[in-house]
Amino acid sequence: MSRLDRLVEVRRAMEQWTYRYDAFNRRLSRTCHTRTSEDASWVEQDRLDYLYEGQRDIGACTQDGTLKELRLLGYGLGAELGAAVAIEIEDSVYVPIHDHIGHVVALLNSDGTLAESYRYSAFGEESIYDSDGENVPLSHVDNPWRFASKRADRETGFVNFGRRYYDPETGRWLTPDPRGYEDGPNLYAYVHNRPLTHFDLYGLSARCQHCGRRLDYYRGRWTPRDAPRGRAWYHSRGSRSCSPVANNIQRLGRWRDSFIYHATPIRPFQQVLLKCSSAMQGRGFTVPLEYQPQHSHVLTYAGTVPEHSNTLFLNGQNWSEEDHRRFLADTSQKLGGKSVDGVYGSCHGIVADGGESVGIIAGFPSDFVDKAAQAIQHRLRASGDAVVNIIAESQGAAALDQALKRISPADQARLNIITFGAAKLINNNYVYGCKNYVHRRDPVPFLADTVGYFKALCGLQKDVHFIGKWGTPTFKEHSLSNGLYNTVLNNELRNIRADNRSF
Repeated sequence: MSRLDRLVEVRRAMEQWTYRYDAFNRRLSRTCHTRTSEDASWVEQDRLDYLYEGQRDIGACTQDGTLKELRLLGYGLGAELGAAVAIEIEDSVYVPIHDHIGHVVALLNSDGTLAESYRYSAFGEESIYDSDGENVPLSHVDNPWRFASKRADRETGFVNFGRRYYDPETGRWLTPDPRGYEDGPNLYAYVHNRPLTHFDLYGLSARCQHCGRRLDYYRGRWTPRDAPRGRAWYHSRGSRSCSPVANNIQRLGRWRDSFIYHATPIRPFQQVLLKCSSAMQGRGFTVPLEYQPQHSHVLTYAGTVPEHSNTLFLNGQNWSEEDHRRFLADTSQKLGGKSVDGVYGSCHGIVADGGESVGIIAGFPSDFVDKAAQAIQHRLRASGDAVVNIIAESQGAAALDQALKRISPADQARLNIITFGAAKLINNNYVYGCKNYVHRRDPVPFLADTVGYFKALCGLQKDVHFIGKWGTPTFKEHSLSNGLYNTVLNNELRNIRADNRSF
């Protein structure tokens, strides 16, 4: 051991292994030396140089740069635990299977057959089985990543966690905790001797399997701000607690966040309330990602073919940017893989978005309208003399109605407009084509554009097409992602794909 508690040399009678590290405690290389007798000099036999993605071990190569091991990491429990999606060893590719706490329990060949499997005791003592289920002393495929998805050294049996080495035979660390007594009074204990329910990312502190948080040992509770920063944890497990009572309190906190977000009409005041709610839940004054303020902007989904579909989409209320991107991808697929543009109108909660829609209809300045007008003008210039198709839903139709006022009649003549559940029914005599689809049980067009709705019922507005049956109004029929609106949309997309119109 070095003065920095790093393992730098392992020696047997005729073999010696030396290790080098960088300033971030990452092991850079392992060199093997041998000798023929105790009086002979050590002769270097081979050397492995290790590859990292940040602090995560992803592979190794020989001294001449030949790749020996490589693994592709995705999202797991944090660090490398349960994160590998593919492992390449000596030009052979394997698919790793992990258990609930991140141990690699099997490797599958590319054809789905079993290559090797592993079984562990609670503290990591392992048994290796080949493809026939026979117990073998060493990995036949030379897989170094097994227990806790960490690299196990064949020469010692130690598992390298990054900051410390772990010895499965004794169930303890080789060196004391670099953080001192912060994680508890026993500096060598592995995950507080709770390996079935806890894990360790880099050899620094135990974390709970259920919530991913680090235990404040001396206060007997889980630290609120120390969940792993991986995306999978943030979205699915980062806010869970080990205590049923605390879990219910946090669930109430999430409901409070949702109520504040959707019921507060003034955005600055909304963000202040969300920060206070977040602090009450132990997250500090940090607004959750899904509630942070956003701005309207243009999105482009690049299809599988170089041609553009000359199609633009404007979303309605309560659309996340992820929903918008998913819609563009689906639309591109239905248009034969052509690229599709979209103007994402940022959402700020039901009440705030409702107020914004009223302002747009009344003609007040709006970032959504500005971006829509710019996107339409750009698509008209880029499309040459072709017709540009615009699909708008709910609030997007209101923004489109105002954006059309900034476009010359000659350019409007090249626009084919299709709206669904429009907050403002489009009535424009200059455009190439216009269809406003309104479900008879969708309350939004009636509430947002009552005059236009009754004109359409009386036959005074020819561009409105009523679909569905009359009945009790329900906001369920306002959705474009399913129901009758989605069926009509698919029909319109088939027509757009079959008809390339130009002047």
